[in-house]
Amino acid sequence: LKGHILGQASWMGTYQRCHLLRRSLECYARQTIGVENFALVVIDDGSTDGTRELLKEWASNSRLDVHYFRLEKEPGKWRDSASFLNMGISYALHGIGAEYVFATHPEIMPGFDCLNMAFAIQAGQYIGHKGYYLTPEQQADIDSVDWRGSVTNVRFLPGFYDQHPDIQGPVQDYQHHNMDRHKTWNSWIFGGMHRDLWLRFGGFTEFETWGSVDVDFLARRTAARIPTYTPQEDACFVIHQNHDNP
Repeated sequence: LKGHILGQASWMGTYQRCHLLRRSLECYARQTIGVENFALVVIDDGSTDGTRELLKEWASNSRLDVHYFRLEKEPGKWRDSASFLNMGISYALHGIGAEYVFATHPEIMPGFDCLNMAFAIQAGQYIGHKGYYLTPEQQADIDSVDWRGSVTNVRFLPGFYDQHPDIQGPVQDYQHHNMDRHKTWNSWIFGGMHRDLWLRFGGFTEFETWGSVDVDFLARRTAARIPTYTPQEDACFVIHQNHDNP
């Protein structure tokens, strides 16, 4: 929709997440770095829920620099985002020449200083933002709190520190009170690197099984001894909106 050489790009792959992407776009429009200093790259895996129209509206009315690409596939075919993760990264690096590239998801609402934290990355570092994973009940009530003032206002949702997401794996790590304490967050929900490190790292390994890319991404960074830096400020938290409701 627009295009120029710029400092940063945040990219995501999406499918049928328009209802969650609406809030995420508001958070991008409120970034402290300023909308003129970053691009949002979206690869849409054939959504039919109005995603394209939503992004066109935002690109026209909010000055967000949106780069939208739509893929087609057979109706009903499932395709893991790993199959097109590298398209977005490659475009951000080579198509628009971004210096820093963040990979994320449509349901992620970034705190308003997330993109500005790229300038805190040291050479050879990965920056991984931590965030709250909402339950279906918390997701249903999210608009009852002022997340537009600060995404961490989700803490005021009723029983926020008593209800926790049902996540396979190390469940305690994802509990809200423990998320407040984490000094490093390696799970990939909103994170990025300088272009030089992306080029050396080589993007993501592509899989056809759900969840494999997340494990592999961490394992490869660990093997390559790439340290993770996790900001602690409230303005650098992200919110993982719940998408369990069919």
